[in-house]
Amino acid sequence: MKVSIIILFLIQLPLSLLAQDSILTVGRGTNCFGRGACSLTSVQNRESNAINASFIYTADGKTLLRVYRNKLSKDDEIKLLGAAITARNKNTLTFLMEEPLSLSQEVTELTSRIKSKQLQELAVGTYTTTISDLFIDIEIVPTEN
Repeated sequence: MKVSIIILFLIQLPLSLLAQDSILTVGRGTNCFGRGACSLTSVQNRESNAINASFIYTADGKTLLRVYRNKLSKDDEIKLLGAAITARNKNTLTFLMEEPLSLSQEVTELTSRIKSKQLQELAVGTYTTTISDLFIDIEIVPTEN
């Protein structure tokens, strides 16, 4: 019985630390100009239909902002990556922040499990991006040492 409980705990633990749901607004907005993200909000209610992104912590210590492709329009893809995703450009598109985005304390805490690596903002720059059929994974915190 004790072994069963430990196994169940070990299976559930990574799932609870794996993702934190969020809402990402992309492109131009009231206070947002150019490519990138306009806002990033943490969501406590997993039932929300507005959820379009999650923070993912990888085994090698990276933090990814995972954007769900089925929640993006073609216009959102262009605002996020500079072009609509096609089979030809899927491996070359990158996420570019043209303006820095300040993050709330709630979101800052989600950017890394290590306090010293937590981000106060998404800085201007190009971020490593991996695109699959289901997701756009943006590496916002490199491997944590």
